[in-house]
Amino acid sequence: MRRPRRILGPTVLAAGLVLTACSEEVDGTASPASTAPSSSSSSSGSSSSSPMLDPELEQFCTDGKQVFTEVGSALNAAVDMGVEPMVDALQQTVDAFDAVTPPEEIAEDWSASQDGFADLRDTVAAVDPSAPDAQAQVDAVLDGGETTVGPAFERVGDWIDQNCPNG
Repeated sequence: MRRPRRILGPTVLAAGLVLTACSEEVDGTASPASTAPSSSSSSSGSSSSSPMLDPELEQFCTDGKQVFTEVGSALNAAVDMGVEPMVDALQQTVDAFDAVTPPEEIAEDWSASQDGFADLRDTVAAVDPSAPDAQAQVDAVLDGGETTVGPAFERVGDWIDQNCPNG
């Protein structure tokens, strides 16, 4: 999984904060996150190279990674497209978060991320699409999201990186 990243600029939230999903693909090089899950209580006597995950955690890992992919795709597609496409993308983001139940360890940050995206959606929706500076207003809202949504969203991505196997 690639790790969440921020890209500075007017579309910080849409293009980067929203994670294009993760920072490191499985390309034959091991990352610290790919070795962490197998180092503790997951010691099975089998010769399988993949650690055993709790079925609920495994489902969350699959679903959580999908959320990051959907969020990144939706928001990247809406960048610089105006008010309505960004509102739609932010709604898709809120819906993606709502469809997944996170583990207790990150439930607060998961909820804060979802709430932050909902607030961004509502703020962008209040921008008059016919205003000459509508795109600049949308960009300003998204810039503010770097500090409001960014920290919780990044913690969720970090948790996924540390607790879910690459795949």
